[in-house]
Amino acid sequence: MWNTAIRWGPGSGLADATVSAFTKGATVPKVALYSGSKTYFFCGDQYIRVTRGETGPGTVDPGYPKDISVWGWGSFGANGIDAALHSGPKTYFFCGDQYIRVTRGDVGPGTVDPGYPQSLDVWGWGTFARNGSATLNSPGIDAALNSGSKDYFFSGDEYIRVTRGDTGAGTVDAGYPKNISVWGWGGFGADGIDAALHSGSKTYFFSGDQYLRVTRGDTGPGTIDPGYPKNISVWGWPTAFRDCWAQVGSNFHFDNGISADRRARLLERQRFAFSQVGSCGSLSAAERGSLSSAYRRPIWHGITINANANASAFVGQNQVFVNFANLFPDGDDEIAQSLVHEMMHCAGFTHPDRCDQDEFNLGACSPVDVPGDGGDYYDSPPLRAEICIAGNQSDEACFRAADGRNLLLRSGVSPRRARSVSV
Repeated sequence: MWNTAIRWGPGSGLADATVSAFTKGATVPKVALYSGSKTYFFCGDQYIRVTRGETGPGTVDPGYPKDISVWGWGSFGANGIDAALHSGPKTYFFCGDQYIRVTRGDVGPGTVDPGYPQSLDVWGWGTFARNGSATLNSPGIDAALNSGSKDYFFSGDEYIRVTRGDTGAGTVDAGYPKNISVWGWGGFGADGIDAALHSGSKTYFFSGDQYLRVTRGDTGPGTIDPGYPKNISVWGWPTAFRDCWAQVGSNFHFDNGISADRRARLLERQRFAFSQVGSCGSLSAAERGSLSSAYRRPIWHGITINANANASAFVGQNQVFVNFANLFPDGDDEIAQSLVHEMMHCAGFTHPDRCDQDEFNLGACSPVDVPGDGGDYYDSPPLRAEICIAGNQSDEACFRAADGRNLLLRSGVSPRRARSVSV
């Protein structure tokens, strides 16, 4: 049986939610490019230029983000590129099953060399990056890494190592492709990485809203530096670009009955909640990691029309349902607290019933749970996540109903009253 966590308004009962006709957002490609004194980061059709050394986030140059059209590639990469490779006086940009070669310096777009774009077939990789991997079913590469005498290319959960010069395809080293698990990153990037960045004696690898810094030579996995992975919020990028990179909402679905204005507010509150959680001390690193993974999943946002319900979510699943008439008038903090609470349920976390005492259940439980008491209820992950939003916890009650659903009640609605209604 699927468990649901439901945030209720006054009263009781559960209405059916609309679960069909969802509109899906697109997955956003991300790229990191070493370019001498500058580093470029691309996300979708936007990019930033950063001045930095071998380590640390550096500083985003004034006037960024900019639109990718500045590079003058025409239709190539108009909605984003998949990977980029610094290769001496040349830079290679990859998009789907095509690539271009550009002559440029440390800054600026440079000039696309004659005869490009060309097909990835030119590189002679066989089926690698052409038919998709076990996790990615479309052709193309996810990341490219210049590593001195070697170049690495990543596609899904596979990678190859190539010996080559500044130009040309070079030769795939014997024994490749290999599985990305060889790098020894554990759960990080297990299904693939988004970007890789050569940075002197360090190499950075990015996956979702997390990144690793690795000390390594030209070949081999090297060693992950202590304290990693970390959240990309450390880089201090402009909010919209950071959210794009973290892939917050890029896979979200919305019921067609949700208006554009409400979608925009939901997405803004989801992104706000996500931004608050990244470095929130109320959650453990493992809990933040699970929540971050949930935010990158295809979460379906639907509608519940029951006058008593504020929101609900299937525990461990990808559905969140909202009663806009109840939740939106409660204000931005309550919306964000409700959404992050439900997202914690999507991430697989739940909580015990809250102990309330009123005229319906006097003496039924003890002690009474109150926000901030550190008890089993308010110390559960979904409730601790609420602290990340506004420094406090909502006074809404939650309990497990007889059929296994986790019900989240608004203040003034007792668990006894909610249990008296068929759900």
